[in-house]
Amino acid sequence: MEIDLNEVEIEFLNSEQYNVTADELKIIMSKQGERNQLLFAVMLQYYKIKMNFPTAHNVLVSYLSTSMAKEIKVEPYYFHEFELNHRTVKRFRQIIRVRFGFREPTDEDS
Repeated sequence: MEIDLNEVEIEFLNSEQYNVTADELKIIMSKQGERNQLLFAVMLQYYKIKMNFPTAHNVLVSYLSTSMAKEIKVEPYYFHEFELNHRTVKRFRQIIRVRFGFREPTDEDS
């Protein structure tokens, strides 16, 4: 699914609300390797915007990859697929959910 970003959306993404905080930067930089740092940063920022996780490389992911790469001083990376079942991605999703006070539902929730 392609997402077209216009100037208003880009300005919104660059707003203070979506800046990376010092705590978030510390978490990002704790990841091993530049690819994982960028992947986590993109997933975190995408979650802030959409309240879900990316499932494919689209215009928004491209924009976040480029902007976050500049911010954390790494090369942009093209994420072909977000390997939904990859353990690193699962772990990153869990960390991000906890950061925002969410958890996966359990049987007790129903």
